[in-house]
Amino acid sequence: MDRSYVKDYIVTASERKDVYLTTQEIDSIIDSVLFDWNELGCEGDFEDLVNWNVEQYLAHTYDDGKLKVIEFKDRNMFIPYPKEWHEITYKPRPKYFMLRKLEDGWDKVYYYLDKKKNAKNYSNKLLE
Repeated sequence: MDRSYVKDYIVTASERKDVYLTTQEIDSIIDSVLFDWNELGCEGDFEDLVNWNVEQYLAHTYDDGKLKVIEFKDRNMFIPYPKEWHEITYKPRPKYFMLRKLEDGWDKVYYYLDKKKNAKNYSNKLLE
């Protein structure tokens, strides 16, 4: 079975659950699905198998309190976290971060909020 075929199902399942999965996480789930599919053969429902693997992955590894790395290409799916909010206790904590390499070789960290969960709560100016 082609990995890209499995990936499409995983991405669809994660979108239904409103969860962002990194490329590495998707690759891990692909490996798990392919292993399970090879064990079951063609006897089971493929979509149910993918959904079960995504649910199991999220149940065992997804921690909402931890910061999660996002990729540069996916940054538009998130709200940039304002620097001045780090000191304000009543504002939400960032959930995602991205590392960028600068010309002098030092990394810079950008923090983000989940756009779907926070877009209603904050002004359009923040979202731009």
